[in-house]
Amino acid sequence: MWEAYHRGLLEMIELDRSPTGLPEGLPQQIYVLQLSDIARGRNLSSAKHAAWRFYNGSFAGPAVGITVGEVKSGRQPRMTSLSHGHSVQKTFQQVSQVEQLPQVRVADYELRRLRVPGTVTAFWLKSHMEGKDLVVPIAENLRTLKYMKPYPAEQFLAILRPIALKRQQANDEPRKR
Repeated sequence: MWEAYHRGLLEMIELDRSPTGLPEGLPQQIYVLQLSDIARGRNLSSAKHAAWRFYNGSFAGPAVGITVGEVKSGRQPRMTSLSHGHSVQKTFQQVSQVEQLPQVRVADYELRRLRVPGTVTAFWLKSHMEGKDLVVPIAENLRTLKYMKPYPAEQFLAILRPIALKRQQANDEPRKR
């Protein structure tokens, strides 16, 4: 993964799409949890690893985010996207806010990113203690979740479960006129 990140970054620098000399941040693993898994009552362990996100820069200056997609067997990993500007700087600010949460200051968590397609993107604070994971929404399409509020994983999933069940019952076929 690191090699694919560095190759992609160098390519973007050569194309003048990324500034040089930016400080490197810690990468985040990106996981995807399907609504169908939530509807079935599954927990966060059902989320599938989808990519790595590497951050360079800071919230005060230039910043880029580079995604390296999950590798299919027999293939080399490669950069799949580059983001820059305000949205990446905002991520730096959000990470800083998460680091200041009282729960985070007294416990050990691994910072991950969690996507529930069409519903919410959040930080998943994976605890090293069973049953202590937290989820912090950073982009949501729901009024039932509050931006940057930490939820215990089970509460987060309980909030999403009725929505998942409702969407599962929805008919996506075009209406006949």
